Amino acid sequence: MAEAKANPAFVPEDLDGNAHTVTIGPQGMRVENYFVEHVQGVYALDDAFRVLVDFWDDCCLANPQKADSRRHEYADEHGRDPLAGIRDFPGA
Repeated sequence: MAEAKANPAFVPEDLDGNAHTVTIGPQGMRVENYFVEHVQGVYALDDAFRVLVDFWDDCCLANPQKADSRRHEYADEHGRDPLAGIRDFPGA
């Protein structure tokens, strides 16, 4: 998101999952989600982090085992916990 915010020529990027698509570009972020309706929509980049944390929280409630598995998979692949300090971010 930082690159999209800093670079007006940033090519929008899609992040896809089983039931969602998030498109991030210089003008903002679009969320399409088939299960968590309250996070669907178009958001300014300044609001993107809050929306994605909210979406993650819903994923954890809906399927805690899968969310935990994905978290550990990421940590094994990248050598760090993707959620470490996430609640310390201003506006989270």
